[in-house]
Amino acid sequence: MSGDVANSRSPARRLPIEYAVVLAGLVGLFCLLFGATFHAGFSVMEEYRIVNDSQRPLRWWLAIMIDEDILAFGRVRPVYFFFHFGEILLLGASPHALHLATTGLGVLTCFLFYGSARGAAADILSALVFILLFAVTGDQSTIWYRIFSPAETFGMLLTAVAVWALVRTAARAEPSSWNAAALVAMALAGLTKESFILIIPALLLLPRRSYSAGAR
Repeated sequence: MSGDVANSRSPARRLPIEYAVVLAGLVGLFCLLFGATFHAGFSVMEEYRIVNDSQRPLRWWLAIMIDEDILAFGRVRPVYFFFHFGEILLLGASPHALHLATTGLGVLTCFLFYGSARGAAADILSALVFILLFAVTGDQSTIWYRIFSPAETFGMLLTAVAVWALVRTAARAEPSSWNAAALVAMALAGLTKESFILIIPALLLLPRRSYSAGAR
């Protein structure tokens, strides 16, 4: 009996080591893929917008959000603007700091997706292939080094938080604070870019699918 208990607990004990190794591997992979940008300066467009925006008062940013997005294009994405300008307020008009921060968001996003896949009963290889295909390879990887704030950078992070929270919700028999965290993250992602609204119905089905996978 004691041997069975020890064997049943050993996977749980291995998880912190597994996650630490995966996180270190992601840091190394992102540095390998995007490390050259850490020493890069601004492009012409980045310099024009980021340097100029860093010298503007808050009321000007709010006016730009209303004029350029809401009135001109009928778009409502205030979270994108708060993320973009908040990043400039926090890090300043430093291309090196902004490149590091953007790549760091990519590492965190992939790590959350990996943990979510593992929590939904995926094996290690499947979880790794998932994050590599979904977030790292292909044209979509540009969001991890373009620092003129593509909305997808922050939207993907919020989506990863929502998926993580929903998988945690599926592991509990009763509603918990993870439900609220998932709903808030999904709402914020939708207010970052409209396309993220389209995945909300699929995310709402995730707890049931995760529970079914875990039961099997």
